[in-house]
Formats: sequence, structure tokens, C-alpha cells
Amino acid sequence: MLAKLALGAGADVWALVAWRFGIAAGAVWLVIALTDRRPPASGRWGELALLGALYSVSGAGFLASLEYLSAGVATLLFFTFPAAVVLGGALFLDEPLDARRGVALVLTVGGCTLTAGAGGGADAAGVALALTAMLAVAAYTLASRRVMSRSAALGGSAVILTVTAAVTSVLALVQGGLRLGGGADALGWALLTGIVGTAVPVTMFLVALQHLDAGRVSLYSTAEPVITVLLAAAVLGERMTALQLGGGALVVAGVAWLRLGGAPAEPGPVEGGP
Repeated sequence: MLAKLALGAGADVWALVAWRFGIAAGAVWLVIALTDRRPPASGRWGELALLGALYSVSGAGFLASLEYLSAGVATLLFFTFPAAVVLGGALFLDEPLDARRGVALVLTVGGCTLTAGAGGGADAAGVALALTAMLAVAAYTLASRRVMSRSAALGGSAVILTVTAAVTSVLALVQGGLRLGGGADALGWALLTGIVGTAVPVTMFLVALQHLDAGRVSLYSTAEPVITVLLAAAVLGERMTALQLGGGALVVAGVAWLRLGGAPAEPGPVEGGP
């Protein structure tokens, strides 16, 4: 929602991507400096940089898809990623793929479908960008589960966001430059997108992956479009349809169903704390 507001204020989409991650990276490094946390060991930077590359593709692809698709359609396509994560977790990380998780997957992805809605055209370029973003975030989630078992979340987040900022800055320069545009309003929304919409959730996502398996975290993350719709209704005065309310209820039911069944995965050893 914050990114859409920045675009609505006149921000250039590719410049916004670069500003978003640059602001987020700066915010996390500032927290590390102010709290005397140690940055990741040099031996960890390579694998964290690979995560940053995947996250770059995901973030840039999704934001770029908003130029061609409605926010609802883009969100709908993007939030099919828990299915890829659950299947990938079963294949590569020995995570469970039982009936309970299958029901939770159907409920949460189905709920996202209703919550996002299917309004607006499905431009082929936009669909390709959104699906690329979806596959990238699924790979990022699966790889992060393994990498974050041996890295601190705050330091890992700093490196990932720094690499992402560098990659997306190059993309912005290729597309026309780093000038954000849109004046003070767009800058304000970009700051909020970088800190509230990126630095905080990226770090918390990595913390979650230190304590829960990748499939479970991805299913919990399906609450995001529901929260976005609720915030849009509360802050922007957008009306919620009956389908959106029903979709939100399905997501909540799916998460509750998953939460009630089975113990979460044990966290791996973490160096240096959060």
C-alpha cells in the first residue's frame, strides 16, 4: 500500500525500488551501529549476497508489475508463493507435507485470492513480472531458512538489503535514473516504504525463519494482503467487499488451523543473537 501511494504521488517506479531498499539498508545499519551489534562475518557475505540478489528480483518484479496490473491481481499472483515454498520445503528441507498443512495452504491461498480480488486486466508483461517475483521470493524463503540457521537476523538483513539496494540502483539507472520524482509527498512515502514496509518486515521475516520452518512462515505471511486491505479501508477509506471479508476470514482460519497443529521446527544455532 505504501509503495502504491508513492507511485500515486508521482514517484518513478524503478527509482522507488532503489530508494526503498537504500533507505531500508541504511536504517538497519544504523540500528546495528547504535546497538553495538557485530556485522556478519566475512565468510557469510557470499551466501547473504545471493539472498540479496533473489530479494532484488522479487521486490523489483512485484513493484514493476504494478505498472501493468491492478494491485489486487499482482498481489494474487505473488501470494501463490506459499505453495512453492511448502512443496520446496518438503523436497529440499525435509519439512512436513501433511494433510493439515495442505488444508492450511488451500485456505490461505484461497483467502488471498478472494482478498486481492481479480479486478483489472491481466497484461501478459505484468503477469510475467509478478510470477517472476513469486518464484524469486519462494527461492529466497527456502534458502534463507538454511542460511539464517548460522547468521544473526539483523546483520543478515543489513547485508541482504545492501546488496538489494545496489542491484536495484543499477536497474534504476538502466531504466532512466535515480531521480525519485513526485516531490516531498513521494519522498515521504518512500521513507515509510523503506523503513516500515521493508526494513522492519524483512528483519522480522528472517527472525521467524530462525524459529519456524519455511513452509509455516510462508503460510503465516499470507496475512499480509488481509492487513493491507484492512489498512486501506481504515486509512484510505476504501470499501471492503463481501468477497474480501470472506477471503480475510479464510486466511485467518488457515493460519489458526496451522497454528493449532503440530510443533514448530526447532531453531538452528544462531551466531550473535538477533
